[in-house]
Amino acid sequence: MKSDTLELIQILPSFMRQDKTVRGLCRAADTILSRLSKECMKLDIYNNLQLLKEEDLDYIAKINNIFWYDGSDSYQTKVDVIHNANIVFSHLGTSSAVLDVISDILQDESKMKEWFEYKGIPYHFIIELFERVTSTKELKILNERIVKVKNVRSQMDGYINNFSASGMVVQCIGLTVIPTVEIGMEEPNEI
Repeated sequence: MKSDTLELIQILPSFMRQDKTVRGLCRAADTILSRLSKECMKLDIYNNLQLLKEEDLDYIAKINNIFWYDGSDSYQTKVDVIHNANIVFSHLGTSSAVLDVISDILQDESKMKEWFEYKGIPYHFIIELFERVTSTKELKILNERIVKVKNVRSQMDGYINNFSASGMVVQCIGLTVIPTVEIGMEEPNEI
């Protein structure tokens, strides 16, 4: 039973439904409840983030202490970061939190390889990006965000960027000198 489709007359006992005064009061109350329900739906900010201005998104991120939020992101990235912030907060410091933040920022799926999957050093990991050409600048920004949500003891060894071009699979590896990323796909004017 929803408040916007609720008819009070239907929930009354049958002997009260016969009274003209009660029926009139129910109709009047139904009108008021319907309007209130519609107004309350406007107050549901988190399901309507795409209707807000960028300044409002920045303010929401600030008051909710979403410390991996960046005001220079695209509008859709800001909406995604704020919308998924509670999920990230609920498992902060885990690989799942890191992957959620990467997904929000890059608007793309990625995979994390833990140290035991690639015979690395304990508590180290690698981020695997798929079909994503990323510049060194983007990787540095992404790395700053990952450092904010990963476990403190964990260290990122770098990125593996898999993409295919003309039917060939190309694998680019970007390794880090902890904690900054120095190698990645370069912009043509940076070469």
